[in-house]
Amino acid sequence: MKAIFRIFQIIIVIIPIGLVAWLINVNFVPSGTLEKSFDFSAPSPYADYLVPQERVTGVLREDGESFQQIIQDPVYFHVHLPSSFNQLTVGMKFKPDEQTLLEFGPMITEEAWQYDLRPLYNDAIEHLSWPYIEENGLKLYQRRQNYSSLQDFFDNMPAMDEVAVYNHTLKTDYAIPGYAPSNDYREYEIYLRGYHQFLTYVGENEALDFSFWVQDMNRGEGADPVIINLYRDNMAIDSLIIPDGELWRAEHQGSAVRQIDFNKNFLTPGVYKIEFKVPADIFIRKIRTKQQKLVIVNTAFLGDEVGYKDTEQPTDLWTNSNYIVAETFHADGTQELRANNELMPVSESHKEFYKEFPISAELNNVYSPQGDIKITGNGLFAWSRDLYFNPYPIKLDANSDLDRQGINYLLTEYKNAVAQGGWCYNEQTFDLERVPTESGTIKFSISAPGVARRQALPAIAEIDLSFEREAITLENWYTIIKKYFGKALAQIL
Repeated sequence: MKAIFRIFQIIIVIIPIGLVAWLINVNFVPSGTLEKSFDFSAPSPYADYLVPQERVTGVLREDGESFQQIIQDPVYFHVHLPSSFNQLTVGMKFKPDEQTLLEFGPMITEEAWQYDLRPLYNDAIEHLSWPYIEENGLKLYQRRQNYSSLQDFFDNMPAMDEVAVYNHTLKTDYAIPGYAPSNDYREYEIYLRGYHQFLTYVGENEALDFSFWVQDMNRGEGADPVIINLYRDNMAIDSLIIPDGELWRAEHQGSAVRQIDFNKNFLTPGVYKIEFKVPADIFIRKIRTKQQKLVIVNTAFLGDEVGYKDTEQPTDLWTNSNYIVAETFHADGTQELRANNELMPVSESHKEFYKEFPISAELNNVYSPQGDIKITGNGLFAWSRDLYFNPYPIKLDANSDLDRQGINYLLTEYKNAVAQGGWCYNEQTFDLERVPTESGTIKFSISAPGVARRQALPAIAEIDLSFEREAITLENWYTIIKKYFGKALAQIL
C-alpha cells in the first residue's frame, strides 16, 4: 500500500514538471526549431484549411490521403505562430493535375494585399529537356549550349528577347541609346486606384521629378496613409510618407485633390521603380513629370470618376502582356473593353474575364471606355506608346511558350518538386522579419493562375511547418525570453 502511495506521490510531482517542461519547449523552443505538420485529416492549431469555400472543395479522402482541391484562384490558409520566430519553412505535398503553375507565399503588405509568392510547381521547367548549368542554386538552361559557365553568360549576354527568367532577378546595365533629358513637364490625366508600381528611366545628369495629384475617396474605414518608395535593383533608396490625417476626412466623401511632389537628384543613370503603396481608397488623378519613360508593372487599376467628375474617363493602355484579366467591382463598371480592336465584354461585377493575345513583337492595345476596372497581365502597361519601355527579360509564367516566344535561355532559381508516391513535394523558406506577425497569425496565398479556365483540380494534402530561431543557450537565454515576453505583451495590449 505504501508503495502504491509513493508511486502516486511521484506521479503528482512528475505531471506538473512534465507539463511545465512541455510548455517551455512549445513556447520557448530551446533547440530553436519547432516542426509541425497539418495533413487535412483533422484541425490543427498551427495551420488552417484552405479558404474561401467557393474556391476549394471540402476535405476529400482517397488512398489514405486527406486533401482539398483548388477550383478557383487564389485561395488562402493561415499559419499560427506558437511564439516568436525569425524564419519559417513551409513545405507542401500536392498534385498539380493539369495546372501548369502553382505559387504560394505570405502576405507582406496588408494595405495592398501584396504577397511574397514563391514557386511550388512550374510545369514548363519540370519538363524542360534543355541542358543546363547550375551554380549556387542558379540554373541556366540553354536551347543550344553556347555558354560553358554562368559568368561567361553574364559577360556576353544575348539579346534580352531571347532570355526568360523565373524566380530570379537579372541585373542588367540597361540604357536607352541616344536618350537626352527633357526640360519640359508633361501632364497625364490617368485615374489609378490603390497600390501601383511604376518603372521609369533616369538619364545622365537627369533628376527624378514627379508630382502626383491624389484624392482620398473615404469609402472604407481605417487609416489611409500615402507611402511612396523608390527602388534601384530592388534596393530601397528613398521613401516619402504622408500619414493619415493629411489627405482624408472622417465623412464618407472624397477629400480635396492634393499635390504630392516626389523628387530625387544625383541618381545613377538607369531604371528605377516607384512603389505607390496606398490602400484602395487613394486615387491618383494626375501625374506630372519630366521623365520620358513610365510604365505600370503587371496591374493597372483604372479608378472611377464617382464623386470627382460627371463625365467618364476613357483610357488606352499599351502592353507587352500576352494576356489580360479584367474585373470590375461595381455593377456600374460593366463595360465593353476593346482588346486589339476586338470586343471584350466585362458583363458582370466581381468576375474575371480573360483575353489571350497572339505571341508578337508588337504591343497590344486595351481600351476602356469608362475606367472603374482592374486590368492585370504578365507585363508592363503604358497609357501612351511614347511612354512605353521594357528594361526586363521575359518572365516565364503560366502563359509562356518557350518555342513560340523564341526564348533560347532561361535563368531560374527554381527547385524541382520531389516525387512522393504519386504526389509532389516542394518547400520554401520565408524571413519573418518581412512578414507582419503582430497578431501571431500569418496569411498565406496559393496562386493557381487560370485554374478555372483549364478546369484543373490541383490538390493540397499536407502543409509542413518548420519554425526557426536562435537556439537558447546560457549566454542568450535572457535576451530571447525578454524578446518573447515583449512580443506577447504587445499582442495583448
